Amino acid sequence: MKISKNIIIALLIIGVISFGFKIYFVDFSLPVQNDNFEYTIRGIAHSQGDFSQSAKKMSGWPIFASPFFSVLNSDNFLDYSNTLRLLGMSVSMLTIIPMYALSRKFFAQKFSIVAASLFAFEPHLNYNSSFGFSEPLYIITIILAFYFIISNKEKFSYIAFIFAGFVWWIRIEGFFIFIAISIIFLFNFKKTSWNIPKYGLCILIFLMVISPILVMRDNQYDDPFYFYFNDNLFGTNSYTTSISESSGSKYFNEKISIEDAPQFILGGFSNIFYLLSRILFPYLIILIPFGIFFSLHTINQDRKLIKANWIFILTCIGFLAFLSYFVQERRFLFFLLPFLIIFAVIPIQRVVEFGLNTFSFTEKRKKTVLLGVIIVIIILSGLFNLRYEKLDVLEEEEKIEFAKFLVHDLDGNIFGHSETQHVDFIKLTETSDGFKSYQIDTSKKPFQGFPYTTGNKLFALKGESIVDLLSYGNENDVKFLIIKEKNPNFEYLDSIYNKEKNHIFLNQIFDSNESGYTNLKLKVFEINYKEFYKIYP
Repeated sequence: MKISKNIIIALLIIGVISFGFKIYFVDFSLPVQNDNFEYTIRGIAHSQGDFSQSAKKMSGWPIFASPFFSVLNSDNFLDYSNTLRLLGMSVSMLTIIPMYALSRKFFAQKFSIVAASLFAFEPHLNYNSSFGFSEPLYIITIILAFYFIISNKEKFSYIAFIFAGFVWWIRIEGFFIFIAISIIFLFNFKKTSWNIPKYGLCILIFLMVISPILVMRDNQYDDPFYFYFNDNLFGTNSYTTSISESSGSKYFNEKISIEDAPQFILGGFSNIFYLLSRILFPYLIILIPFGIFFSLHTINQDRKLIKANWIFILTCIGFLAFLSYFVQERRFLFFLLPFLIIFAVIPIQRVVEFGLNTFSFTEKRKKTVLLGVIIVIIILSGLFNLRYEKLDVLEEEEKIEFAKFLVHDLDGNIFGHSETQHVDFIKLTETSDGFKSYQIDTSKKPFQGFPYTTGNKLFALKGESIVDLLSYGNENDVKFLIIKEKNPNFEYLDSIYNKEKNHIFLNQIFDSNESGYTNLKLKVFEINYKEFYKIYP
């Protein structure tokens, strides 16, 4: 596939504008948080030679980041945070190139540029890539796997299964991609006499790529497929009552009956289509319905490729339906956007290339219209970006100061939520050994005391009343309770914040207003369980 100088310039301009949208969301003065914090410290551990497997997440993204961390070799944790962010944004920007190459399988150059633009300016992907999540690497690897599996040359199919193995290194859901490209492989070469042996070789290639993970997990957990979520996927559902030691398949057999399947499947599909409707704004929601309709009546596209795109999307949605019943997370669906964008370009191609009943475009006007389409995409994306709230830097700085108070001044387990998100950062950066000595936790319960350093454990709020909450707290030896001024989903705590004197079993030991905080509004109470059980025996 030859790329002209004009196409290279166009892709470069698109990439630069796209990177500008991405960097708009970043504040380099703050450390990464939550999942991204774990990716960072694991990447640092990998750069120091510790390649242990976490029971919680796959290793692909932190391993990818580890060589950059090795070169960085800084004593400032913020440098690693910002490197991870820049890697995510850079990989996402570079994905424009394979997105264009994939689109060329379906469209001429000018429409492939439109597809690359739809991807480059997709606001959800730009927002996501600015935080150091694994999605950028996950998505580019999936695109490459699909690109090679739809090639007419069988030898490229083997490369597709190599990338499918890489996908699995990055995210556990990557196994869906292996199934999807397997179906496409069997569909594409169904008339080949040596199809089955060749597919066997593809499976062997896939297993060779993922075998290091399987071996390491088997050595650490006595189960090559062990994941913490195998036993805890249903933690918010009545099916889960405790953490077991069984493998995922055994867990499913023990906990779920066949009668439950319709509930999970229908509920999962409902959640998926709801989440898709949200991530398709602001422009894909208009284009994709028409694209789906036109894909059923192809004109300029290779029908075989359109079927492959359908197979990929439907297979992945089918597998995700079960998971989406329990976990409604839009990030799980982001990898589908490049393939939905293929459908989104079809109506643009139809109108520009063939016109309508009343008019048609000259070649000059076609280029003008396509340029106008790209400009509209940029404008809509920019306006949509404004709806995202940027991090309140002052509030985040106050959270960091509050985290120091929790780590240094409190001795005991703590009930908290988002206001405690920088405790991990303080624990690792203010320990005597420093964050570079961090060792990856290999226990089967990695949520206990994250980030696995000594000190207080944080427990999420749980319960529909103060009685439920403190009963759970007593069972887990929780000594302190953090209450914000506003507590969504835990409104019963609002009255305690405003009228703590009415609750003699809670002794206030911290008030952010009294400590000079401006934006962070919260109080910390020490729990007196003796007084609590006098009132609620």
